[in-house]
Amino acid sequence: MNPAMNLNLILPISAAVILLLAIIVRDGIKSPDAKTLAAPAGIFLILALLVGVLMVGLTLSKGLIENAVSAGYGMGIGIFGAALGYACGLLKGQSEAGRAAPLALATLVVSLLPWFPQSPPAVAVLFGAAVGAWILSIGKLEDPNPWAMRVAVFMAAVVAANLIGAKAGLTPEAAHAGSILGVLASLVGVIIAVAPQQLRGIGICALLAGASWLIGDRLFALPQTLLVVTGSGICALIVSWLIDDDTEPNTLRMSLATVIWIAAGTASFSNGSGFSMAVLFVTAVAVLLLLGNRRALLTLGPLGAIVFYRLFRLEHVDATRALDIGQHYAMIGMVIGAVLPVMAQEWLRTVSKRGGFLSLVAGMAWIITLFGVPICAAIMFGSKGVVGYLFGLGLASVIEGIRGERSAHALSLGLGLSGVMTLVFEALQPHLEMTRDEKSKALLWIGGGIAVAVILIAVLSGELIRSKEEQAA
Repeated sequence: MNPAMNLNLILPISAAVILLLAIIVRDGIKSPDAKTLAAPAGIFLILALLVGVLMVGLTLSKGLIENAVSAGYGMGIGIFGAALGYACGLLKGQSEAGRAAPLALATLVVSLLPWFPQSPPAVAVLFGAAVGAWILSIGKLEDPNPWAMRVAVFMAAVVAANLIGAKAGLTPEAAHAGSILGVLASLVGVIIAVAPQQLRGIGICALLAGASWLIGDRLFALPQTLLVVTGSGICALIVSWLIDDDTEPNTLRMSLATVIWIAAGTASFSNGSGFSMAVLFVTAVAVLLLLGNRRALLTLGPLGAIVFYRLFRLEHVDATRALDIGQHYAMIGMVIGAVLPVMAQEWLRTVSKRGGFLSLVAGMAWIITLFGVPICAAIMFGSKGVVGYLFGLGLASVIEGIRGERSAHALSLGLGLSGVMTLVFEALQPHLEMTRDEKSKALLWIGGGIAVAVILIAVLSGELIRSKEEQAA
């Protein structure tokens, strides 16, 4: 039997079993007074509406975007995965836990993709999960249930490792490298739940390194797995020590941690068209999630951008080029990439105290804007702007981290938007070489459309009718 077919069956079953165990074990947290969080019925309704809008919109775009229907199908799966994760976090006592279980759930969703009809593209699933998790946090200054965000971030890391492994052409099992590591990491999370708190960091890294050697190196012959996983685990422990989730933000520590990840990614870059770098990234995300350090996750933005650029380059070899800071279009693209997730997160903080149904509708308008702005920017600024945009997305989470943000939505949105660009770039290429006059005319339409969306969001969010007390604050 084909080994890949075996893994298509073994991985989802393993992830499902570990998910149930993780929910039962609850990361070893014993809190008899644990509360059950209320289910946000309005947000779930908006998510269902968003899936419908995406499906209809992409179906109408069938002539423009190749496999548009399957892309909409994939986004719907991602949104459902984030909503399912959030629902699990609503169970009694689960919001305080939610470290190993979201890893298992993300791995389960990704490993089930080959079983879905129409072959939904994995990068479309990432966008759906990221925006679904973001919408689920509307109306909350600090969401007590971060399950959906954790599912979205880890799903992106698993998908990147799987796709780069498949493109690298190392072994058939490399196409499942991210899912294999996801199963191992979530299993380690369940096992380590019984360990004393002081030993959990070292225990997670030691168990994950041993499991990766036994399963990755020996069983599936994935190259340099032990070395990369061990190195990533050590870096994650250092970064988690530098960036404490409960202390005030420190620009120097945040910058140093970011440099550590970039250096580690550079050191692992040469193997298999960036395969080791993808393994480094998925391991780093897993360890930091198991440690429960959300703020430290934000330092992974630039490394994630490099990994997704490698994926973009493997998918679109003829279109990619080096980032040139002397090229205006590249710099504009970088600014757009860095600012877009930050603006979305800033809006989330703005409406955190108001909430309401209209804010949820405004959130849906935000998602459509997030999907549309980079596409319009790509048409305006060409492939150079796209490359700058991809790198800019990696800076957004660092900006949020320096500002003191704990939520990793800037990271998950950046990774999801990178996936969207990888998905639609092929369809955009015929529209990237317009003349200057054509671009000027297009800019008027694009600018007008963006202005309408911004005004709509502001009106629905209550920005134009805020009380005097809110304006004074």
